[in-house]
Amino acid sequence: INRFGMAYDIAGAYFMFRILIRNIDDILQAFKILAVLVVPIALAMLNERITESNLFSILGSPTVIEGYVRDDRIRAFGPFAHPILAGSFGATCVAFFTALWMNGYKILAVIGFLSSAVIVFTSNSSGPVMTTMAVIIGFAMWNFRNHMRMVRWLLLIGIVSLHVVM
Repeated sequence: INRFGMAYDIAGAYFMFRILIRNIDDILQAFKILAVLVVPIALAMLNERITESNLFSILGSPTVIEGYVRDDRIRAFGPFAHPILAGSFGATCVAFFTALWMNGYKILAVIGFLSSAVIVFTSNSSGPVMTTMAVIIGFAMWNFRNHMRMVRWLLLIGIVSLHVVM
């Protein structure tokens, strides 16, 4: 029954997106809405980091942040089940906001970037930081897409060199 429910959720989400998102303009519209919706999440997580209480506790999240401390800093998780999930959400949104930037919606993209940075920072998790770096490096590599043979060789030489040195 559990697996059937998960399959039902996945199929429902697929058909919902298939009906609602038909072209690139619909995708950009969804990203613009997301850029606005992440602002309250970022503010709530920043508040959670400062006050050590989760605003989403009225909806069932834990009120006390016990166990979610790393290096004497609170690991905020806002409406998510765990700080890593919250930070990963913020990190993956960076790619969406980059698409907004590239399509001329610079103000919304900056708002989204700042909100995503706050979410990643307040989650205090290394995985989301690495994900954000991977997204940024991935978009930076776009200019080298026609020279990937050379990039692969340089990476191989760099890895072998590091192995020899280390």
